[in-house]
Amino acid sequence: MTLYIKTLIWLRKIILWISFIVGAVILLGYDYYPTLLSESTEMWLWKINSIAIFLVMIVRPLADLLPKLKWLRALVPMRKELGILSAMIVLGFGLAKYNFWGWEYFVQTYFSLSYWKFPEPAAFGHLGELVAVPLLLTSNLYSQRKLKKHWKTIQRLAYVYFFAGGYYVLVTFNATEELWFMAIVAVLTVAAWAKKKFKLY
Repeated sequence: MTLYIKTLIWLRKIILWISFIVGAVILLGYDYYPTLLSESTEMWLWKINSIAIFLVMIVRPLADLLPKLKWLRALVPMRKELGILSAMIVLGFGLAKYNFWGWEYFVQTYFSLSYWKFPEPAAFGHLGELVAVPLLLTSNLYSQRKLKKHWKTIQRLAYVYFFAGGYYVLVTFNATEELWFMAIVAVLTVAAWAKKKFKLY
């Protein structure tokens, strides 16, 4: 188990470094070096984003539902790095887009009611970008210590981030696997809540 924990610690560090590299590649590729960011590469990055946030959302409820699996509980802290990876991809594309089109476009997007027409996928995409900011900024021990009980409240925005992003990717890229991801997360979350609420097994 000790080797397993040490491996997870190193893996968390690797994921964190990959997150920053991916964010930089998106920003540079979208605006300055388009050859770095082909259409297929962009699609793969969105798939990585979907898988990363899916893992973030299922690890904790699975660990709560299967407490005897110690190796599963050990994966819970890794949600932070996976969440950062997802947020860097989402915010990377968002910032690159606004930098490319000009920041006037950003103002028009976020302060115009015409861009917030639900259930248009673009509106869910904007919602995911907005929610990603506080989640990313508070994904550290300093914020956890300072915010105390409020930290968990902010981190619950991950559900908004996940489902908004899932719907956006589903409709925009016709990624039908997002339906499965959202269904699995919903079932596991409700099951873990029910177990805790009603003290089941």
